[in-house]
Amino acid sequence: MGKKRNVDATASEKTLLLFTQLLFSGKRHWLPDLTEQFQYGMETLN
Repeated sequence: MGKKRNVDATASEKTLLLFTQLLFSGKRHWLPDLTEQFQYGMETLN
């Protein structure tokens, strides 16, 4: 199964999903993977 895209999510929903994933997944996350998953540009997070 492929990664789910959050195309229709609002910025607030994406932020909540990001924090949930970071806090509760129990694994390492890499910035390029997160920007792709949540459809943010690298400039947005810098």
